[in-house]
Amino acid sequence: MVKPIRYAFRSFDRQWVIPDNRLINRPNPGLWDDYSSRQIFLTAPEDRTPTAGPTVTLLGLIPDLHHYNGRGGRVFPLWRDAKASEPNVKPALFAHLSAAYGKAVAAEDAMAYLAALMAHPAFTARFAADLMRPGHR
Repeated sequence: MVKPIRYAFRSFDRQWVIPDNRLINRPNPGLWDDYSSRQIFLTAPEDRTPTAGPTVTLLGLIPDLHHYNGRGGRVFPLWRDAKASEPNVKPALFAHLSAAYGKAVAAEDAMAYLAALMAHPAFTARFAADLMRPGHR
C-alpha cells in the first residue's frame, strides 16, 4: 500500500498526496526520484516579473506545479540525488567561491545565501530594473 505524504501546495499551505503516478496529474519524475529529507527546493517565477515581496520561496517538501504564488514557476533542487551527495551546482562555482573566500563553500552555503538574498522583499525593490525580464538569471 502506498502511504500519503505531505507536499507543498503553496508557500504556506501543506496538503497530502498519494505518491502514485496513476493518481498524480502531472508528476515530475526528477523531483520525486531525487527527493529525501535532506532535499531543499527553491521555487521562482519563470513567466513573469516579480513586482513586490520575495522573488523565491524555499521548502523541504515536494512542491506543487504551481507552488510559487499559484502561478507556476520553476523548481531548483539543491541536490541531484536522493542521497544528497551530488549538488545541483557546477563544481567550478564551488571551486571559485572557495578560492575567493579562502575556505570551502558547500552546497548548503550557496542555498542559504540565495535564501537570505532573494527571499527578502528588499531584493525585489533594489533590483526591480534588472528583474524586468521574467525568469531568474
